[in-house]
Amino acid sequence: MQNKKFKFFVPVSVCMLAVAAAFAFNTPKNENVVLETGYIFKSGVCQVEGQCTNIGTAICTHNGMDVFKLSGNSCVQPLRGTWQP
Repeated sequence: MQNKKFKFFVPVSVCMLAVAAAFAFNTPKNENVVLETGYIFKSGVCQVEGQCTNIGTAICTHNGMDVFKLSGNSCVQPLRGTWQP
């Protein structure tokens, strides 16, 4: 009798553990990603270079140069996130 209980509860508990792990390690989708136009200051002028995502805390860079948001006619506010060509 005890052997039958063991044979029943072990597979059931393993399945329950697998379901719990699947929910625990489920990563949410990044549905709030916004691409912002990025500008790089070259030759005294802000030039369009590509886009940066709004995810992350690191300053967006391209070829070792910081990427900025255009404010009026100047590039002063650095964009945060990752570079997207």
